Amino acid sequence: VPDTHLHRIGPALEKIEADFTENGLSVAELASLCGISEAYFRRIFLDKFGISPKEYIIRLRLDYACRLLVSREFSVSEVATLCGYFEPSHFSREFAKRFGMPPQEYKKVSK
Repeated sequence: VPDTHLHRIGPALEKIEADFTENGLSVAELASLCGISEAYFRRIFLDKFGISPKEYIIRLRLDYACRLLVSREFSVSEVATLCGYFEPSHFSREFAKRFGMPPQEYKKVSK
């Protein structure tokens, strides 16, 4: 991806890094921040990172969730909320799909 394309999505990358735990973060909002269409934004993002913006945000959230779970300072429901999920059950399904175990189990086996 040419640097000019990466520069074009810079405002969205800053927004994602700062606010990835916000539940309402949308691709439409990110594209608008960059002054480009959603389709063009998705294409540039996919070319640069190899995954969709949505997948990128999910990975950031779940990486953050892992750190919170390992800390053992929060319940699974609290971690879900802190990571931007309205429903702990949705968080648990997403987590288990990615890591092969529910967050409660991950919390127990991680030291």
